[in-house]
Amino acid sequence: MAEPLLKIQALSKCFGGVSALNDVSFFVKRGIIKAIIGPNGAGKTTLFNVIAGNLQPTTGAIYFEGNDVTRLSDYHMAGLGVARTFQTTRVFHGMTVLENVMIGRHTHSCAGFFGTALRLPAMRREEQDIEAAARKSLEFVGMGAKANAMAETLPFREQRLLEFARALATQPRLLLADEPAAGLNTRETKEIAALIAKIHEQGITVLLVEHDMSLVMNISDEILVLDFGSKIAEGTAQEVRRNEKVVSVYLGRRDNSA
Repeated sequence: MAEPLLKIQALSKCFGGVSALNDVSFFVKRGIIKAIIGPNGAGKTTLFNVIAGNLQPTTGAIYFEGNDVTRLSDYHMAGLGVARTFQTTRVFHGMTVLENVMIGRHTHSCAGFFGTALRLPAMRREEQDIEAAARKSLEFVGMGAKANAMAETLPFREQRLLEFARALATQPRLLLADEPAAGLNTRETKEIAALIAKIHEQGITVLLVEHDMSLVMNISDEILVLDFGSKIAEGTAQEVRRNEKVVSVYLGRRDNSA
């Protein structure tokens, strides 16, 4: 079997005396869409934060493209090709949509401090390349016409798209999408699902946390299920649908609350 793009080995994360992740192990094959599901408090976002370098694990290891990246920061992970969107949209106020996306692209900047300060030719060329790449990302998500708008004036749906554009500007090999459909209506959720599929078609591997089960079941190649910080199931959508633990712990709870 080919080496997985991402490998999580016996990962645990504790906050004081509370264990948010318990000995979680799985891998993500290259070129797939893999979803992580589970009830509120299952540890999904904590797992994303650890993978992305926003949090350090208590124990365990993370391997990306065969290399141990367990203790790397979020900035270094972005430089390696791991991009992230957040459950709560994050835009830089006082900046245009284009400038927000260019910030993402700057993870690949090479001009350095003196080149930036002195406005050397190499720096100016690089800045032009960064702007061109940012515009391309905006066009990809359907936001090209909003490049000069102030980011904070965008409606919620477009802020979601801006986050995807900024993540794509980093040229990721792995995209972590944290509840991209949260706060969206049915039509907007279908648009986000189509965008994720379009990103996948570009050869980008996607790891997805999402509560919308129709979205998850329709676009995911594999699904991992967490409950109280532990892995309880993993497999295809059909395998997860038939898993009794999943039905009772997650899907069953959802049906009972409807």
